[in-house]
Amino acid sequence: MLPRVSGTFLADDDPELQRLIGLARDGRIGGAVFFAGDPLSVRHTAQRLQQAAPRRLLFGLDAEWGAAMRLEGATRWPRALAVGATGDPDFAYEMGRTTARESLALGIELVLAPVADLMLRADNQVIGNRAFGGDPSAVGEMVAAFVRGVESAGAIAVVKHFPGHGATADDSHATLPVLDVDSLLLEQRELVPFRAAIDAGVSAVMPGHLAIPEIDPSGAPASLSPILLGEWLRSRLGFTGLVVSDALDMQGAREFSWDGRVAARALAAGVDLMLLPTHPEAAHAEILRAVSRGELAAERVVDAHHRLARLLADKREGRGASPVDALATSAAAAPARAASRAAITVIGDAGTLPLPSWDPPHVALIEIGHHPQRRGARDLERALHRRTSVERFRVEPLAAGSAYTGGAGPLTPHDEALARADVVALLVLRGGPDWCRDPRCDGLQPWTEPLLRQLGQLQQSGKTVLALGAADPWPLLAPEMATFAARLTAHDHGPESQEALAAALFGEQPIGGKLPLSPALRPLPPTRPLPAAARAALRRGSAQEAGMSPHRLERAAAVLERAVEDGATPGAVALVARRGVIVFERAFGRTARRDHLPQGFPTDRRGRPPETSPDTLYDLASLTKVVATTTLAMRLVEAGRLELDRPVADYLPEILLVEADPEQRAQKSAMTVRHLLTHSSGALWWTDLHLRHGVQGGNSPDEARRAYLEEIYRLPLESAPGEQVVYSDLGILLLGEILERAGGAPYAELVRREVLEPLGMRDTTFAPPETQRSRIAPTEYDPWRGRVVWGEVHDENAAGLGGVAPHAGLFSTAADLAKFGQAMLSGGIAEGERFLSGRIVDRFTRRAAWLPDGSTRALGWDTPSPGSSGGRYVSSRAFGHTGFTGTSLWIDPEHELLVVLLTNRVHPSRDDQRIRGLRPAFHDAVLLAIDDQPVEARAGSQR
Repeated sequence: MLPRVSGTFLADDDPELQRLIGLARDGRIGGAVFFAGDPLSVRHTAQRLQQAAPRRLLFGLDAEWGAAMRLEGATRWPRALAVGATGDPDFAYEMGRTTARESLALGIELVLAPVADLMLRADNQVIGNRAFGGDPSAVGEMVAAFVRGVESAGAIAVVKHFPGHGATADDSHATLPVLDVDSLLLEQRELVPFRAAIDAGVSAVMPGHLAIPEIDPSGAPASLSPILLGEWLRSRLGFTGLVVSDALDMQGAREFSWDGRVAARALAAGVDLMLLPTHPEAAHAEILRAVSRGELAAERVVDAHHRLARLLADKREGRGASPVDALATSAAAAPARAASRAAITVIGDAGTLPLPSWDPPHVALIEIGHHPQRRGARDLERALHRRTSVERFRVEPLAAGSAYTGGAGPLTPHDEALARADVVALLVLRGGPDWCRDPRCDGLQPWTEPLLRQLGQLQQSGKTVLALGAADPWPLLAPEMATFAARLTAHDHGPESQEALAAALFGEQPIGGKLPLSPALRPLPPTRPLPAAARAALRRGSAQEAGMSPHRLERAAAVLERAVEDGATPGAVALVARRGVIVFERAFGRTARRDHLPQGFPTDRRGRPPETSPDTLYDLASLTKVVATTTLAMRLVEAGRLELDRPVADYLPEILLVEADPEQRAQKSAMTVRHLLTHSSGALWWTDLHLRHGVQGGNSPDEARRAYLEEIYRLPLESAPGEQVVYSDLGILLLGEILERAGGAPYAELVRREVLEPLGMRDTTFAPPETQRSRIAPTEYDPWRGRVVWGEVHDENAAGLGGVAPHAGLFSTAADLAKFGQAMLSGGIAEGERFLSGRIVDRFTRRAAWLPDGSTRALGWDTPSPGSSGGRYVSSRAFGHTGFTGTSLWIDPEHELLVVLLTNRVHPSRDDQRIRGLRPAFHDAVLLAIDDQPVEARAGSQR
């Protein structure tokens, strides 16, 4: 017998632990089944019980969706129905393997899973999305794969609940369900997954507490039926392994006998291992009495003991790694997350999807369903909140016999919230009888009719209404739901599934799940795969598929070819992407001028510098401000670690400590992080800090940084914060220090960890190593350094800091900048993963209306001006930035376009200003290559 044990910590003198230790020491229990708790406590209790026992104990865990079903900190898989919806048995295998490995790490060998019951009724009270689905053969595939995963890891899989009560309505926890099937239907339907599990080598089978009068007229539940366990499970199915009872404290078992008698009857019927007797002491004593009375054959007890001993001899004892090391590793969590994404299912038409990431719609999220599942609504709200604004409220069913009167309906109290919404999403947390009138859910309960009627009226008024499922899909199959704009279900209410559901709504991932139900029950609506939105990824393709003219793009190429021929720049690399498709990626000219080569610069046999290539690294100069610094600020704001309207002095109190002038002190007290990002702080734009404090004078980079900041703290502001917009490197140097303090790590480390690595920008770096030097385009001849700058940052103040600075210093390629630009263009999505929320991207890239008239600044970014470097045709919603060395990046959400232009126009001298005409001419040619929508010059743009 294995009694119920809490997974929470039990002190050595805890009465419950002492009782269990006594039972184990006396040999009256053979182990325990753990329930809700934490891994360390489970391992501690298991070790204490094993120390007291004279023989090896067996510990079990209910782990249908991973060890996380009972234990905090373990890998959480989606419910079985979600795994079934993926259609991929490999997920079920990995689910079983991960569950077994994490269980074994805690000393738990008995994995009470998988569920082989079929999902056959909408009003089933006990199975629901615990099942892999309703189609017997498909469920059999999943069950067999899960079993192989568990057994291959060395644990014991327990398939349940034989012979299957997916077609029953009652819950065996509360009563004894009755399965009305004959032997033929049982063979063709319920038993198919159990046969698959046995063929896959399952070690144990758990009979359910359900009666099948057609098979056993006595009405005994399968767990107490010699007919079902002997004639059917052993003889017909040929199962020779361990029979493990379902919980004997469930009412479905206890209805037949008193608690002690139930255990004896289960053993007599063919159960080998009994789980969760209500009173283990009484059950043990009654078994001994039954043997002495001749009601239970001693041979049956010996047979059960030998069967368990043989199984344990074949299994390694569950020692494993420590739970801290073994649980919820990234390697284990990755396939679980992938399963959650692959499970998302669109039912019927999905023409309104995806929702836009730019100008994302305001969502009203209506929560409805059983209370125990309510976490799903909070998780979906959080997932949506990372993408858009959302208001959530709950609608409760009316009490029996009551009705809505006077034209009121369940949504009437929320009229104001619904009026603000662009999208109304109804989230059904669970179906069952609350929703469904009949087993097939061909109609909904009467109380839901006013709710659906009001939602229909909202849709007719022009709002988009979505029906979303977080558990079983039955409610979404009702005819009344088919009129809504789209129906999606995650088949699971867990946080990863709700994140996947939100990502699917915004087109960040493909949707490919299928309804895992039986078509024999009812005609199923189609489930159509939906690809990820083009914005969610970046790939190479033709201009035509992105709605652009290849012929007109050649005009853009000609602009750069002429610039190289005329000497405006030695070379250039340009990349254009639209709708996620790279349509133009080309290199022009050479990396340097032949008559101004740095010492040691590579040349060919004719003395010519290398031609540029898409892999050429360019000094980005002030593009560092947006790619690194602004983006890092966005990440920290979103994480709640940086506040835009908090005074700079709160982060940098030194700025006031060194200020003696009262007026200056007052102005500096009013300066905020927002002022720094919009260049409206009043800080001086530049001064030659490098000459006084740089590393070239013998300081270390840290010493140089501290000296830079001390001088900036003392410098007077040129104007009051918010009064003028003056582009300021010194203000960005202050911002960099704030980011370090708010982020809790050095600036370069934060940029790498928070920006470059998540975006996969492997060619982007500060202070590139010597091994990359041959790829780098040189910049200017610098009298201060006495050489042509090559492989080190051009900006003097950044050079004085050793090459790492928040205002300049990054080196990168066009392809890496395209990855970054696509993440911004997609509203914060990077290769299908949420990098930034759509709301924060929108917030940082919109022109700041509160700035003085004439300013085009956003937070960190710039927006189009009359003489913009982005040309006349980028939309008013575009945002971009330039770098002094000749670099630029422009992103235009309205035209779904990003343009990267990299040049080293300062080579050999910054005096050549032809870049001012080159940039807008190139961008104009690119925009005019769009041929699937009108492209017009912005009002007020210069001709």
